[in-house]
Amino acid sequence: MLLSTFSRYTRRPLHKHAPPFRILNTTASILETGIKVIDLVTPYRIGGKIGLFGGAGVGKTVVIMELITNIAKLHKGISVFAGVGERSREGFDLYKEMRESGVIDTVFPPDSKVSLVYGQMNETPAARMRVALGAIAVAEFFRDEFFQNVLFFIDNIFRYVQAGAEISALLGRIPSAVGYQPTLATEMGSLQERIASVSRLSLESQMPIISSITSIQAIYVPADDLTDPAPATNFAHLDATTVLSRNLAQKGIYPAIDPLASSSLCLKPEVCGPFHYSITQKIIGVLQSARNIQDLLSIIGFEELSEEQKITIYRSRKIQNFLSQPFFVAEVFNNIPGKLVNLSETVIDAQLILNGYADAIEDISLSYVGRLGEAIQKDYKNFYEKFFIVDKELFLTKWLKEKAQIVDETFYRNDPQTKAPRNFLVEDLDQKVLNELDGSLPPLSRIWWLAERPGLVTNHLSVEDLLEELALPPESRTLPLSL
Repeated sequence: MLLSTFSRYTRRPLHKHAPPFRILNTTASILETGIKVIDLVTPYRIGGKIGLFGGAGVGKTVVIMELITNIAKLHKGISVFAGVGERSREGFDLYKEMRESGVIDTVFPPDSKVSLVYGQMNETPAARMRVALGAIAVAEFFRDEFFQNVLFFIDNIFRYVQAGAEISALLGRIPSAVGYQPTLATEMGSLQERIASVSRLSLESQMPIISSITSIQAIYVPADDLTDPAPATNFAHLDATTVLSRNLAQKGIYPAIDPLASSSLCLKPEVCGPFHYSITQKIIGVLQSARNIQDLLSIIGFEELSEEQKITIYRSRKIQNFLSQPFFVAEVFNNIPGKLVNLSETVIDAQLILNGYADAIEDISLSYVGRLGEAIQKDYKNFYEKFFIVDKELFLTKWLKEKAQIVDETFYRNDPQTKAPRNFLVEDLDQKVLNELDGSLPPLSRIWWLAERPGLVTNHLSVEDLLEELALPPESRTLPLSL
């Protein structure tokens, strides 16, 4: 209903001062987007500015629409899109795709999740420059009047700078470096500083409420020159960069976000947490090592690599496929139900892949899933054979009982000489379990497992509980689970 209430208000100024220091919320916290690769590798800060780099055809529009949808679902927030100096056709295509995917509701407009503000490239430079200011005014309205967390998109921030340069030339100002306006830094700062997270008192409860504008800005880099004054001035304001890779898009991996080229200031132990930070560093390390091995691989071949290098290549492929994700806005095109994954679940699954729990799963099974458990269900026979056949390290335990009390000695008896546990005998298994082994494989949600080490398990686990338990650091585990 928020979009319908905007018409009841008269006017809001385009030019406005940034929020005063006393109400700024300086606490760094992560804005969960529900997109695995973003939340894991390049987390967005609430009230931050994110640069989105990507050429034509790599899925930039789809990522934007999915972010708009997920923000509405996760945070009950809305989005504002500013089309600054781009093609009219692109603006219409975006509107059409948003309407088809349900982001814009033409039947009942108040249910729409986005406000669009356009100033296409055939407009005057004053109109193109002011459309960005008008869009930020709309975003400020929802942030300040309705205490909303607003996602603010600018496509393209370079066109805002370009329009300012044209106006500066018309006013007869002396140009600065590369022909840009002498007020470039001031104009950019006046816009960027209005994008912030603020804490205000609610008039009803008199309690502080945090509301924010988080900006995602598509950035055009002239001639791929990062030292150009326009993008260089913008870089100083960014908290994160998200780079879409054409190479990943050609492989059919969407969203085609390159974890190695993307970055975030929120990727610090004190912000995202030490567990998230360590897992992400390991993920990046595996992907970087695999990229370094590619040159060697093309020379000597896969079979000549060391076992460690082979594992690195295998797991990098699995990580790359796992970081793909089906989008809600793409359901109408590929008939794959969209998935929204919480950050904690993504970190847990990434830890499991690093620990080798996905080694038995085909790479294709990891593509376009939400949780790792979904990939296991796709390829559960390979997974089952690796972890649950009795001559492997892990073994199948009893599962068809409401309250399981599995004592270590049931399956292990210490050797009287070495005092070390020996492998259990098949006869120790429940006959019902053996029947299941000989027949069809049970659903994963009914499998309980236990590692080969002494211990006591007094409760049973679903697959989801188990995956979370396995991903915890050893000292934090409540159950003796390890490889």
